[in-house]
Amino acid sequence: MPSPKPLYFAISLLLGFPNHALGLFNSKSLVKDMSGPEFEKKIHKIKHVTMVKFYAPWCGHCKNLAPIYHEVAAKIKDVAKVVAINCDEEMNKPVCSKYDVKGFPTLKLFPSSIVSKGKTKKPLDYNGERSKKAIKDFIINAIPDTSKKVVASGKETKYSISIDKFLENESSEASPKVLLFSEKPAAQPIYKSLALEFHERAGFGLILKKEAELVKRFEVEKFPSLLVIPSVQDNQNESSSPVKYEGEFSFEKLKDFLESYAIPKKTKATQPKNEAETKPEEKEEPFDPEVAKLAEQEEFEKECLDKAGICILNLIPSGQESVVESLKTIKKKIHDTKNTFKMITTVPDINFYYTSVLPTTFLTKQFEMGDVTTPVTLILQPRRKLYAFKELANDDTLQDSLYEFLESGVKGKVKFYQYSFIPKIKKIKKARVTQDSDYDEL
Repeated sequence: MPSPKPLYFAISLLLGFPNHALGLFNSKSLVKDMSGPEFEKKIHKIKHVTMVKFYAPWCGHCKNLAPIYHEVAAKIKDVAKVVAINCDEEMNKPVCSKYDVKGFPTLKLFPSSIVSKGKTKKPLDYNGERSKKAIKDFIINAIPDTSKKVVASGKETKYSISIDKFLENESSEASPKVLLFSEKPAAQPIYKSLALEFHERAGFGLILKKEAELVKRFEVEKFPSLLVIPSVQDNQNESSSPVKYEGEFSFEKLKDFLESYAIPKKTKATQPKNEAETKPEEKEEPFDPEVAKLAEQEEFEKECLDKAGICILNLIPSGQESVVESLKTIKKKIHDTKNTFKMITTVPDINFYYTSVLPTTFLTKQFEMGDVTTPVTLILQPRRKLYAFKELANDDTLQDSLYEFLESGVKGKVKFYQYSFIPKIKKIKKARVTQDSDYDEL
């Protein structure tokens, strides 16, 4: 075998050990550089849409995008969240893997928790032009409009609600009602973001200038105009006289004004003492004891090469298929000891397969394994193009040897090597076509 530069199997790559890599965004930046654990804890609770830049500090394209990303953050700081995750940090790698980050930089937009209703947010991939305007417009267009288009009674359609129904039913009778009179045909970003900010604390309605009857009723003389109809509890005379806003139309100023009328935020004291009583249990996916066989190049690429994480491919010589039962035992042992076998808990994708081989095949030639007469376990990190393998004796020691090999890898005691080709289970005439892109490959 030639002497490729050895890369030690720091599957600390795959674990959560800090490497103190320097990010592109400091504490004073408008772009919040989040850790993986913090991101996972908060992302599903953020009311506003959130643009996330997955990056590596060594990535040239990431550095080029950084000032543009800063400008975007400054431009939309009041209406959306702009954050970043350094995928070179060990604690962040599981999150980058979970969201299938295949190159740097990768931009993904996570929807509002109001829309997703607290469920797992499925992000939208941004594949557009890397300019301030293009990225800003993408984020702005993704802000959901939870306000209601309000019209005079008797004129409502399936796209609008009458003023009477809005005042009676929106949010609740006890909540204040916010009305924006506008010349614009749709709610603008600031108003949409305010509606998200005060979700379930106030009802938000939009009245267009052409609604002359309502413009006259509420004595509106200029556009835009915003007014609040306080809840009954806020008015000692039990009337609902509108209160006009006379200040600057900025997010923070409007937010401060509305805070005086909105239903108070729920505090921890108002939450159930036992969160377990109200929080639905997270169901773990059932364990599949089978070890799938890969026989075709297409399924090898789909199940192994094109997935994040690592791929464990066991090469079984023809006539020794009984070894598969031992592989099932190993797979079950890894699953049962996942709290100590950290590789399972920190990397979502641990792909465990086997394939039948002749003593000499295209795959064994590619990795210069020599003749394969006993089982061989090949570990691949497809995204980083790293590999390691170990020949195993087909006897009573096989299970212990295989488990020890995998466990040693986790502890960084296995030597890895670089490869530059596309691994192939069997030789095929047509290779995959790869194209250049604007991404730095992982």
